[in-house]
Amino acid sequence: MRDIDKLINQYKEILNEIKQLPEAKVTEKNFRMAGIISDLITRFSTDSKKTVIVGGLSVNYYTEGEYATQDIDIIARINQKIEDILKELGFVKTSGRHFSNDDLKIYIEFRSEPLEADPSRLVHIETQDGFQVSMIGLDDILIDRIRARVNWKEGIQTKWIRQLWIKHKVRFDVKYIEEKLKNEELEFFKQLQNAYEDIHQTAIGRNEKFKMELEILYEDQQENRVFYNISSLDNNLILILAPESYCEDVGEFGGYFAMSFYPVLNIFMCDEFVEEFVEIANNPVIGVTLEEAIDFIKVIQQKDLKENIKATNNYDVLIRLLRNI
Repeated sequence: MRDIDKLINQYKEILNEIKQLPEAKVTEKNFRMAGIISDLITRFSTDSKKTVIVGGLSVNYYTEGEYATQDIDIIARINQKIEDILKELGFVKTSGRHFSNDDLKIYIEFRSEPLEADPSRLVHIETQDGFQVSMIGLDDILIDRIRARVNWKEGIQTKWIRQLWIKHKVRFDVKYIEEKLKNEELEFFKQLQNAYEDIHQTAIGRNEKFKMELEILYEDQQENRVFYNISSLDNNLILILAPESYCEDVGEFGGYFAMSFYPVLNIFMCDEFVEEFVEIANNPVIGVTLEEAIDFIKVIQQKDLKENIKATNNYDVLIRLLRNI
């Protein structure tokens, strides 16, 4: 048997093992496949540039599996020989740089653009099959996600930026990150630092944390989103909610109430005809307690239910958010 045939059979044996893995082992599946790709390119590509895993799979790695993906984004140049072997392994070329194997639920994108990361910060991993893979470094994947959030308006990225920061805060090279980010990107990074600096944040930091958590909530609740607006009142951040009559076509709030969080927790009812907030707290300096705020939300929730109004707010999620903040 030719050496190439032995190698392909070895790859096939690994893919057969991958196929038997439960869905929960998607990270293992993807990294073992990435190992095969890396080995292929090392053996059959004349391109001297390093093969690097980027994108969702690297986020999956750094969030310890919390971020789920079936995609393998890899910076590499492939040739016809590598394409032929991938086809023999059951992959179909769906476009110039995309290959898929629906049976294995593995989807590969070979990206040819230059690596926008520091090569010295790459992480090198050995898969359980003995193959070596290189992956974008922790600092650079955070930069990549911040750019996607700010420049491409991908709100869902806020959740994973938060997870990366919370899990690895002491490991980040803040100076390096700040040198790479520009304008709104850098401003967002500063907000992230303020929001999750420590448990004894300043009022500004707490407000930034609330805005980020609220954005995550909004993106997570695709089917039952909490429609809201952020504004200010007497220099306090407030959350404006429309419990009964959010008009999606017009995008206006009606019959709404508002909540301020820092420096005190308070709730305001708004007379939409005179556009005036009326606080429910007897003492605006003290505000309301957490339980008083939650009870107030539950009253509005029950009102919606009694009147058979199709609620636009996920009140239970809002209450959980309030408890976390």
